[in-house]
Amino acid sequence: MSGERSAAAVFGLLSDETRIDVLREIAIAQAERAHSAGPAELSFSTIYERVDIDNTSKLSYHLGELEGLFLRKGDDGYSLTHAGERIVRLLLSANYGEPRGFGGTAVRGSCLLCGSASLEASLDNQFLKIGCRDCGRDIAGYEVTPAQVRERSASAAVDALTHRMGAHYRQVRGGVCPSCAGRVSLEVVEVGEPDADPFHAIDRCEECLRSYSAPLTLRTSYHPESVAFCWERGVDVLSSAPWELLGYVSEGQWSGTRTATEPDEYEVVYRLEGDELRLELASDLSVTRTERVCRESVRDRRS
Repeated sequence: MSGERSAAAVFGLLSDETRIDVLREIAIAQAERAHSAGPAELSFSTIYERVDIDNTSKLSYHLGELEGLFLRKGDDGYSLTHAGERIVRLLLSANYGEPRGFGGTAVRGSCLLCGSASLEASLDNQFLKIGCRDCGRDIAGYEVTPAQVRERSASAAVDALTHRMGAHYRQVRGGVCPSCAGRVSLEVVEVGEPDADPFHAIDRCEECLRSYSAPLTLRTSYHPESVAFCWERGVDVLSSAPWELLGYVSEGQWSGTRTATEPDEYEVVYRLEGDELRLELASDLSVTRTERVCRESVRDRRS
């Protein structure tokens, strides 16, 4: 049974070019009928027409090897399993290669640690880093795929990463790993700096072991009340790069503090245009209470 195969045996099934072609052709057929719901199923005869192979016996053998792990067989033919989907997207995007690097690209934002506005992006070893030219420290980083930088300038690649990081982190806040959709566990650690927000939320996937880290202020900025408060004052949280938002922390406008222990409780405060938004957080960083303190009125809201 497929569930009893070792990882080496599973990937060994893809060592034949014909099997790669089968997966690719089914994915292409699925793209051609993107307006239809559900997976594309290709019949045996259709696959035989689309794949370069000597005879039907060989194709039958290869389909049998792929079935269960990378293909499922339905009434109308063969379609991709979850593993087949992930593998074929990797192949089509050529994301198994190494992206070209770049360095010294200036980006907007302020250093979380020293407050300098001299930030630059660099890409090396498939990892994009945002560093500060003044203090020499890195303040953000994320993995980059070859497709993300292919046919894009350095600045366009940074913009693409901004959208990708934002989408991923919203999933993390929901307890879902962006890489494998597994469960994410949370730990809050005190890192000591900056003074305005010395706490980091570290989310770790229990399945694939990916981890994601962000200051409390950044993590909580994606809460609907925070998004609305900032939007009304000219700050688009959902479209801004994390290093742009961290400038508000280095300037002391955004802050995070621990207000209680056993269990831990926290407060995050956003200050913009003379107004404040205060969010009280439980130990799992769920928002238990919000309060707006505005120049003209005070509004208390529970969420």
